[in-house]
Amino acid sequence: MNNSVNETAWDRFWFASECPQSVCSIRGVFCVITAIYFASSMADVGQWYGQGDAFSQQNVASFFATADLQHETRWIWSPLFVLESLLGNHTWIHFAYLLVGIGLCVSVIVGKGGRIVPWLLWALFAGWANRILFLAGTVEILLSLCLFACAIAPPGKAWFRRAELVDSLPSRHWTAAFSKRLLGLQLTVFGIVTWMTMLSHDVWWNGLGSIALSSQIDGSKFGPASILGTTIAHEMVTHFLALALPIGLGLAWTGWFGASNRIAKVGLGVLLCWCLVVAVIGAHWLYAATFATACFALLPTRRTA
Repeated sequence: MNNSVNETAWDRFWFASECPQSVCSIRGVFCVITAIYFASSMADVGQWYGQGDAFSQQNVASFFATADLQHETRWIWSPLFVLESLLGNHTWIHFAYLLVGIGLCVSVIVGKGGRIVPWLLWALFAGWANRILFLAGTVEILLSLCLFACAIAPPGKAWFRRAELVDSLPSRHWTAAFSKRLLGLQLTVFGIVTWMTMLSHDVWWNGLGSIALSSQIDGSKFGPASILGTTIAHEMVTHFLALALPIGLGLAWTGWFGASNRIAKVGLGVLLCWCLVVAVIGAHWLYAATFATACFALLPTRRTA
């Protein structure tokens, strides 16, 4: 009997039929972030990926061969490697690739292209992340996971109060719930790993974590240096960053275990504040925007008849 109850609760959590309105809106924000990412990447194309540049296909292949890493890197695949092999190392290939990515983002936002376009967008983004290799930053892994989870949901417009689904899909579908739960679980695991990684470094124990986070930014009158100029300031920010992430995740998940939805919203607020501090102090704006958007998948869905 207990097993049956547990299985029912499990099915209810993962496969409940839900309106895809919220996940379509979340996916729309991810598409905006992805489009900004693609657009900003265009500034680096002429510097890194052309013939003879540091990250041209020939130089990348030569590096892997010299370092004897061919076996370890055999899983790194990108459509750009194929295109460069067929057409040569021309920067127009990379510009066209990024423009196609922006076009797919717009298509997903307006709900066109059915279920295939979100998957194409995810594949295109993952392919770009694999191509840039060591130039990847903090956002690529998280945004790739988010795009993958959201691609499971039914297609629909992002910017309406009630998402309008295309074709003959029902207004409620189990893939909407599964997509949202997977997104929330991925974010939680990613957040826990981030928190444990932070605690593995001494700077998050001696109060200098916020200074280390801001060290990559050039000093300015209104920059992180002015915010963290005193000992008490940078120690308070360090403690907040170290504590807010696990507390926020814990509170956000309480709504799924019968607690008041207000507690879950408090947890969401704490996480959003953590993202804002990371964005301002560390200048990780796209990463913080991606993390903050995914946090909304943690809120429990109100069940309607």
